[in-house]
Amino acid sequence: MCNIKSYLLAIFIVATGLTQAQTVVGYSQSVPIEIRPQGIITAVSSSTAIHIGSLGNAISAISQPVAIDIPESVIHQRPKKGKPKTNISGQVDVNKNIPSINVSSPNTLVLIIGNEDYASKQTGLDNEVNVAFATDDARILKQYMTKTLGVPERNIQLLTNAGLVDMKRAINKLKLLIKNYRGKANVVVYYAGHGLPHESTREPYLIPVDVSANDLNMAIKLNDLYADLTAFPSQKVVVFLDACFSGGAREQGLLAARGVKIKPREEQIQGKLVVFAATSGNQSALPYKEKQHGLFTYFLLKALQDNKGQINLGDLSEYLIKEVGIQSLIINSREQNPTVNKSPSVKNEWYNWMLY
Repeated sequence: MCNIKSYLLAIFIVATGLTQAQTVVGYSQSVPIEIRPQGIITAVSSSTAIHIGSLGNAISAISQPVAIDIPESVIHQRPKKGKPKTNISGQVDVNKNIPSINVSSPNTLVLIIGNEDYASKQTGLDNEVNVAFATDDARILKQYMTKTLGVPERNIQLLTNAGLVDMKRAINKLKLLIKNYRGKANVVVYYAGHGLPHESTREPYLIPVDVSANDLNMAIKLNDLYADLTAFPSQKVVVFLDACFSGGAREQGLLAARGVKIKPREEQIQGKLVVFAATSGNQSALPYKEKQHGLFTYFLLKALQDNKGQINLGDLSEYLIKEVGIQSLIINSREQNPTVNKSPSVKNEWYNWMLY
């Protein structure tokens, strides 16, 4: 009689590769083995029972057909790699109960860009360079624009994970719309994503998802954006930048791997333009992970929610500077201080402007 353990092991090894009843050739006659469809279990399973024949009899080198019954509890599939995603965005306080008020803003034009996914658009980047929550930032802000500020859907351009061509096309369209509103347009522009400074000139750039840090001249110079927004007269232009321009970002900046951080040059803006920036100097624009938004964007949305959109830019600036400055230290243990850059031509009148 042969060693029963090694004989069973040989049968079991062959059996694991079968999907239906097949024949395994032994030392004498063939042995039919039936493998039944099985379910999936977790990485840790219970012990395995293998039944041979109807009574679990021992077999010899020359035996009758052997039926091996593998219970469902032993079939196992390797779990997928990567961390499971938990979608709690709908549960976040600023994502719920978005105020809906009876306001109509037919002359307000809005461009919203949320660039989150850089890793899948470029080679050599890992997921840490992505800008966490930027697409949700953009989508939720659009809901506030329509529900709370009364901006018609047709007046809003929403771009997520936008490449260079899409961003340039949207900016040019907005520029032409401002022209054709003949001085009557109110303009709001929001950007969440990577920003970078030029290493020699320190000029800041907005980075489309398909433009690398090595091709910065192909990105969108912030000064060029401001020039397009003020090329024609308007009532006002308000820009929100939940981005930094020092090479850092919410998780890891495009230049962080090289240990580079540059203090961007402060831009001199013209026209009826006010710019809210998420950071000062060479700080990073940080996330608020619990709320699944950028820290700056979360408090922008919170201000609109709590005030039902009825907050002027002066009060909004004071709120953002205070709350983001304090909460960044509490939540992220790092400083983040928003800034407001105003064109000299608006003097102090910007303080009373509304967003619509």
